[in-house]
Amino acid sequence: MILNPTLSNRSLAVMQQALCLASHVGIKTYNRTFRRMDAALYLAQVVVRVQGQASRDYEPEINQVNEAISAELKRLEDFLRTQDHWLKKQLKQKSSDVKPVQYTDASTVELTVRTHKGRHYAQLLSQLEDIAQALDQAWYEGVISDVEQLQKTNAIWRASHRTCQIIERLARGLAARVREDRSPSIPYAEMLKKRTGAGPLLDAEPVISEGAQQDGAFEMTAQEVSALEASEQLAQSFTEPEPPVGDAVPDAPGREGNTKGGIPTEIADNPVAETPAQSSDTPSPLAEATQATTQALDPGSEDQPRGRLRSMLGGS
Repeated sequence: MILNPTLSNRSLAVMQQALCLASHVGIKTYNRTFRRMDAALYLAQVVVRVQGQASRDYEPEINQVNEAISAELKRLEDFLRTQDHWLKKQLKQKSSDVKPVQYTDASTVELTVRTHKGRHYAQLLSQLEDIAQALDQAWYEGVISDVEQLQKTNAIWRASHRTCQIIERLARGLAARVREDRSPSIPYAEMLKKRTGAGPLLDAEPVISEGAQQDGAFEMTAQEVSALEASEQLAQSFTEPEPPVGDAVPDAPGREGNTKGGIPTEIADNPVAETPAQSSDTPSPLAEATQATTQALDPGSEDQPRGRLRSMLGGS
């Protein structure tokens, strides 16, 4: 028996909420958006804020993106509230002899979120399910037509899916900025400027088409799975250990060697190259600070410090 064993530092603060999903659009929205939203919100709210100097450099933009994300969640909340008010007016005409609608394959899921904005989206998903069931009830009672039922159902799905796409793109664009210290992509910059009135300068990167939406899919499409994986991989990439000093790192310019000004430097081509003021025998202050920060985050790992953030992600 080991006395006072070392504990795994993989515990992560989460919130859980049980939710019964029975409607077609409720289950579809959960399947195709919930995991993506949780990953994107965790990336934007937590991961980019614990990257040391990079987080401090980009703090204004991190706050800007999170304000835009909050506004998108509020927009979805207002939309669902409007639909709920309209539906309640229709249900005032309901017949007393119609029994409540039942569902053949209702499922209860334990929603687990890693951020308070994720908790907000979990609440919105619960509201969406209530509205979807009320739409089914109103249709069975004949107070709304077939067309109205289909239109309203499609509307709440598209509003939720659109919110997910916007938040996902903002979170991934921000993470790429913090991680690589590069010029923003055009879609990310335009989206940020449209929603906050200000955004980083555009560069000449081409716009990559995301293809047509596939509204009919019941589970995440291949493109949506790819987007989820990209968010998770971006979060994971922040925790990769630094390469040993002296090894070349192709295509990975350091923060001091970015090419925003269009003038590549020797340091940008080889971030570990020596300068006249820095010999191979004397580590640079930046290297010492990086090593000290990483070891402080995970003092139990001496050779390959992975940091507290890898532990956090490992518990997800």
